[in-house]
Amino acid sequence: MGAKENEESLPFVARTKSNRTTRPKPVYLWNSADVLKWFRRHCGDYYSEYADLLTKHGISGSSLLQLNEVMIREMGMVNNEHVQEIWRQIMKLKLKADIMELREFEKKKDMVWAP
Repeated sequence: MGAKENEESLPFVARTKSNRTTRPKPVYLWNSADVLKWFRRHCGDYYSEYADLLTKHGISGSSLLQLNEVMIREMGMVNNEHVQEIWRQIMKLKLKADIMELREFEKKKDMVWAP
């Protein structure tokens, strides 16, 4: 999976005036509106049915990353097929967020700081 694919799968890639991409907004900084944008893009078949539940429960990026299957069901998403697909998308998001965080860590580790 390339860096471009990671950026394209997250809907929050900023562009500079010269149209170069910058890093996506980290998931843990997403607000409820950001989560809804992600949900519409990655779980679009279920958006109209469940978007209100995400809003009702105030799901931010940080809380989205902490969800598990049981929590998803407790929110009111009870259709097993829907829960499995939503959980799969959340797991993919977690993996991408972890990869991006590791890349940032490696960049910082490799930087040489001049006194």
